[in-house]
Amino acid sequence: MQESRSHERAYMLAAMFVLAAACATRTPKTETPPPPSATITTESPGLPDPSSEALSQYAAGVSLETREGAAAAVPAYEKAFELDPQNSALAGKLAQIYIGRKERDKALALLEKAAKATPDSPEPWFWMGVTRRAGDERTEAIVAFLEALKLKHDHLPSLRAVVEVYFQKDETAIVPSLLERAFSQPSGDASFWLGLGDVYQFVLKQKKQLATEITPSRPVDCYEKARAITPRNPELLLRLAEAQMAAENFTGAAEVYTALLKLRPDLTQLRERLAQALLRADDKTKAIDALKVIVKREPLRYDVHNTIAELYQELDKDADAVVHLQQSLDINPNQFDVCVRLALVRLHQKRFTDALQTLDAARKKFPTRFQVPYLRGLVYSEQKDYPKAVAAYAEAEQLIQASEQDKPTSAFYFMYGAARERTGQHDKAATLFRKALELDPKNHNAANYLGYMWADRNENLNEALDLIKNAVAAQPDNAAYIDSLGWVYYRLGRHEEALTQLRRAVQLSAKEPDATVYEHLADVLHKLNRRDEAVKMLRKAAQLDPQNKELDGKLKQWTAK
Repeated sequence: MQESRSHERAYMLAAMFVLAAACATRTPKTETPPPPSATITTESPGLPDPSSEALSQYAAGVSLETREGAAAAVPAYEKAFELDPQNSALAGKLAQIYIGRKERDKALALLEKAAKATPDSPEPWFWMGVTRRAGDERTEAIVAFLEALKLKHDHLPSLRAVVEVYFQKDETAIVPSLLERAFSQPSGDASFWLGLGDVYQFVLKQKKQLATEITPSRPVDCYEKARAITPRNPELLLRLAEAQMAAENFTGAAEVYTALLKLRPDLTQLRERLAQALLRADDKTKAIDALKVIVKREPLRYDVHNTIAELYQELDKDADAVVHLQQSLDINPNQFDVCVRLALVRLHQKRFTDALQTLDAARKKFPTRFQVPYLRGLVYSEQKDYPKAVAAYAEAEQLIQASEQDKPTSAFYFMYGAARERTGQHDKAATLFRKALELDPKNHNAANYLGYMWADRNENLNEALDLIKNAVAAQPDNAAYIDSLGWVYYRLGRHEEALTQLRRAVQLSAKEPDATVYEHLADVLHKLNRRDEAVKMLRKAAQLDPQNKELDGKLKQWTAK
């Protein structure tokens, strides 16, 4: 092999000599084309030791091709091959030219001669396969490509070509075994492993049904073999990382992207892919670090600030999230969704003044968006300023009705109804809760709230019972819903059933005991003439809500008897 490569260099020197002589009489200087083996996309075995006449004819062909095109060079190339039939590279070049001229028979005759002259070379068989495929002789093409692979099991061009033909014939059953045989070859050529990994990727993408017959990690395995040979090849590392992503080995992908960034630290897209890999690996902290490098290099990337903020929220780091949301808005104030997110984070922090300031700014910029007054209503509801909450929700409803795009939601009417109820507007509250349930019959919050409101007011008890039962069916272990069920049973005079449910409500709320639940249990016990236990439960309620004067008055009344 080493000897044939030295002969190939001899051809190059001869060609350069001829061209230099030609250029001495012409003004335009043309670049010397590579020898035939360089134009062929295969691993050529090189050129044998040529006779001086073969070398001269080849050099003349190179000169003619440079000046006048391939067609003009054919006679010289043909003479060179006739003198030197072991020149597989030149045979392949001539075959390409013949195929382009639709002279397939001529190409096949030439390649058969080359195959006899070089019986250990896969190149003539490969080009015979290419020629057969060009004539749509797929079966014959497969035979030729397989013959090339018999001579050289890791001949990647033949492997690629035969896989493509099998796909064209829709005969893919043999493909996994062909690939596995190639994978089992001991090769120290990184380009082979890189190419084989690409073939595996192609097969798995084009024929997903073959995934059950191919080891899923094969593309990664191939790229790792190439990496062991050339560990600092950026193209290889990129393919390996992407293959790791496709195999859902996100930690492995992140490791490769990190290695690649050491070679190409200027590529922002790599950092974004690294961040995606880390996110898929659920490593939010490292993903944030990767994204921060991006905004440091590209400070106007408000979208990256938004992603960082979202990750901080998932880590329950609202203060850090606020910083990046605000930076995003400073860069691009026209982000309504980000305004909403910032207000919600402020609300979650219970920084109500800051939340209202954010919404005031949003109101000026987005005056027709109903979400702004809706969020104001949420802030006022959290502050227990229910009159202001009602006013904000009313404004939001007007904007919804005036909009052709915005539609009311069940959650909106639930919050609006709750604010109306807290201001004593029970009939209006009931209407809003009904709207919430019309929009979403599964809104168990609305069902429970309306049912409990009616039970507490001792009205519409049968409908209240149905609503509360629906809520309990949705969340059987919700202590508030069980309390509502016990209370409506109490109102209906079904005291033993009430007692059962309220005792369960106390158990379910043991970690966060509620004064109302204990008061309800006390009322039922008192009704059943279990006075000592009733007083005990009422005292527990008073301890949980020491500011409740009604509880204190009831306790004094019960203990005075």
